[in-house]
Order: sequence, then C-alpha cells, then structure tokens
Amino acid sequence: MVPVFVSCKNGRVEVAELYKLNTVANRFGGKYAKKILVASSLEKDSDYANYLRQRAQDMQIRVIDDIVDMSDDELRDTIRTFWLN
Repeated sequence: MVPVFVSCKNGRVEVAELYKLNTVANRFGGKYAKKILVASSLEKDSDYANYLRQRAQDMQIRVIDDIVDMSDDELRDTIRTFWLN
C-alpha cells in the first residue's frame, strides 16, 4: 500500500501550503508517501508560479492544475497516474 496525500486549493496557492502538505505526508505516510497538490487555477508563466512549481518539484510534490478545464476522462486518467509516479 502506498499512501497518497492530496491537497486541493482554489485560487492563489501560497508556498506555505507545500510545506503543510510535505509535513503531513512525511509525518503520517513516511518516505513512501505520494504528495499531490491539486490547484484549480495556478498561474502559468509568472515568476511566483515558476518558483512554486520548482519548490514543489524539489519537495517531490506533484502539481495538478487546470483541473476545471479537464474532461471527465482526462480527470480519471490523471487520478489513475497518482500511484504510478
């Protein structure tokens, strides 16, 4: 079994949310825990968004954004990949 921790955010995502997700996942899931941040609207090409994405990558947090623009099939396929990588 692999624990998957998902944090869902609507609107602007603060970097502190990455640390919260990372702390909870490490505390309750250990080193094998998967960490996923689902953001309904994360900016694409701003300095802040690029920093947030890089910081998430450094913390091994997968970022799923533009979820409101996904079809049901795309969303289902995305959720299925949570356990693969």
